[in-house]
Amino acid sequence: MVLDPKGNTGAQQGRRAFVVRGLGVLAGLVVAGTSSAAANAAQDDPARATRLRAVDDEWRFCERCYGMIHVYFGLGVGRCPGASNGHSVAGYQFRLPYDVPETATAQANWRYCERCLGLFYFGYPGGGWCPAGGSHLAKGYNYVLPHDVVETPTSQAYWRFCTKCYALFYWGYPTKGSCPAGGGHEAAGYNFVIPHYS
Repeated sequence: MVLDPKGNTGAQQGRRAFVVRGLGVLAGLVVAGTSSAAANAAQDDPARATRLRAVDDEWRFCERCYGMIHVYFGLGVGRCPGASNGHSVAGYQFRLPYDVPETATAQANWRYCERCLGLFYFGYPGGGWCPAGGSHLAKGYNYVLPHDVVETPTSQAYWRFCTKCYALFYWGYPTKGSCPAGGGHEAAGYNFVIPHYS
């Protein structure tokens, strides 16, 4: 059974997965990468352009692969390693900061992959493993993700870096989603705490 990131399908996973606490330290954080096409579209909509200057709020959890997925271009699109017909999103609408300075509790070099629509770490020579084949293709903003800070009612912890595909994935369930490199994702590094709308 697939669970959504709000923990609505199981009390045990809900308690463990989403101890959602508040993150009041977002000023000065940086998050990386949405698509250039989304940025161009924002130029045609001044209200959206203003909103995107500090935060990109078009991100969701995919209940098939457990990745962080950009949904500006619509749902059911992109390449998901967990299904042939695209990502299936659920839960919170996440707000990722971008183009801000990296800090001791915020990591830069997170980017949007224009082929799979996922968020991945672009700080290594390779680009990770994309479900569309080969490496991820980085586009758009440089996202700076908060990590190792207190969870709040408008932020969610247990987001981790996968050592196999370099994607950001949700680590709060007993299973670890579907990794394009095979099997489930493997977590390493920081515990990212991602802001979202309540």
